[in-house]
Amino acid sequence: MTRNVVNLDALIPREDLSAPAESGGDIPGLKISDLKPGLVYSWLRKPDFQRETANWTPEQVVGLIETFANGNIIPAIILWQNGQRVFVVDGAHRLSALVAWANDDYGAGTISAKHYGNAIPEHQRVMHDLTRKMVKARVRSYEDHEFAAQYQKADDPELLKRASLIGFKSIDTQWIKNAGVQQAKSAFFRINEGGTPIDATETRILRAGNSALAIGSRAITRAGTGHNYWKKFDQPRREQVEELGAAVNRLLFQPPLHLPIKTLEVPLAGFGYGASVLPFCFDLITLAKGLRIPDSSTKRKGLVDELPEDPDGDATIDYLKSAKRLVEFLLSTEAQSLGLHPALYFYTSAGAFQSAALFNVLTWLVQLEEKGEIVNFLKVRNKFEQMIMDHPVLGKPATHRLGSGGRTRRRMMLLYDRMLYILGTGTPPDEAWRVIIGEPDFAFLASEDLEHKERRGTGKAGAGFSRAAKSGGFIESALPAAHRCALCGGLLHGNAIVTDHEDEKSKGGSSAGANGRPVHPRCNSERASLI
Repeated sequence: MTRNVVNLDALIPREDLSAPAESGGDIPGLKISDLKPGLVYSWLRKPDFQRETANWTPEQVVGLIETFANGNIIPAIILWQNGQRVFVVDGAHRLSALVAWANDDYGAGTISAKHYGNAIPEHQRVMHDLTRKMVKARVRSYEDHEFAAQYQKADDPELLKRASLIGFKSIDTQWIKNAGVQQAKSAFFRINEGGTPIDATETRILRAGNSALAIGSRAITRAGTGHNYWKKFDQPRREQVEELGAAVNRLLFQPPLHLPIKTLEVPLAGFGYGASVLPFCFDLITLAKGLRIPDSSTKRKGLVDELPEDPDGDATIDYLKSAKRLVEFLLSTEAQSLGLHPALYFYTSAGAFQSAALFNVLTWLVQLEEKGEIVNFLKVRNKFEQMIMDHPVLGKPATHRLGSGGRTRRRMMLLYDRMLYILGTGTPPDEAWRVIIGEPDFAFLASEDLEHKERRGTGKAGAGFSRAAKSGGFIESALPAAHRCALCGGLLHGNAIVTDHEDEKSKGGSSAGANGRPVHPRCNSERASLI
């Protein structure tokens, strides 16, 4: 999914659907002036289980605003009233785009800043600025229209014409009447399965409701800010959820990723912004807790949640702690951390993060840890990483060759086991590669490797470099020269470096800088096995 999307999620607050139901309203339409803070806007809500309103590009947001401002038809918004709240069952993106225009907030304005506690990701701010600039160029701001209407003059005749019309134009509404909570929830899923496609993972997230898995995933995604899905917990647990969510988010997404890539200090899990982040966090916790979530083919009657709600927050905190330990195991300064370099293991040669590669490697290493064999990896880590550097397909082969999902993971783990075994016999990386591609199960890697090298050498005469080509060129040239662990010889990343006493501290080794050397945290812990 593209990450160049505008985050409008703060503009219509979320609320639990379960307040006492009342019959639906019958207001035939909303005015654009109703979408500023006041008697109407203040009661608008989205279902708390709905995915983030962050799937539209700047062009789509501006296009919707332009359509409305020019008097063209916009599909009706479907609403449902429950108690004092009016829920947007369908049309949240359309309505949010107009709220954004009315309030000059495309993800980093006053409403969004308050919603996220001023913790606006850099890229979200960039998208806000870009969209705002495009709106001013193509439509002009809503404030400009208000000013033109107030003084009935403008330097732009088209602006004055629109200003005379938009105040009277309604956004059509349809109401779901005489419906309870479950009926409204069913309507939401039935209607929304038609618009922007909801994939299997998204569906599982939405149906997970207020389970520990769903709440924990959202706490990580937004670093403990945004809509307070954990508001039912007592204050100490709420604070713990927010602290853990922020901590895991930092471990995954700091330092921020910039494209094209010009440094090897890339974050563990790519961009911390965009539609793919929540599904990634959901899958991370699922893996951390060893959960089995029914897939989209599971037959369901009604909309019964597939996971139990977390009533007090204990399960959510447990899930977040498990996810934190798992991420720390990969890349942190904690003693158990392997300090894997993301640019080698989890990014393509074009600089794109691959979540499947992370989950494949993580699953394999966790199994090694459980079997007490992690030291076997550390002993050959230098050669293992050299093989991946020379032949990137070893880390990220094409799924059309291995299959997708769990099948890919099982095949990749077999591949890593073979690499570990062959290198453990003292075989050099080049020879180990020849052994691997000589085996029937992995012979296809030879052609994949060749195709990869050919693609890397393909370009257009006289053309400039693409962003991917710039990133790939940097990574390819920088990885061989990267700093290495003084104990295992593996690549070092700034998020996972500790200093080892070359002459051991316990034996009187000096604290002088000349006696210090950078190493992986786990190598430091396993020093006796590596020297």
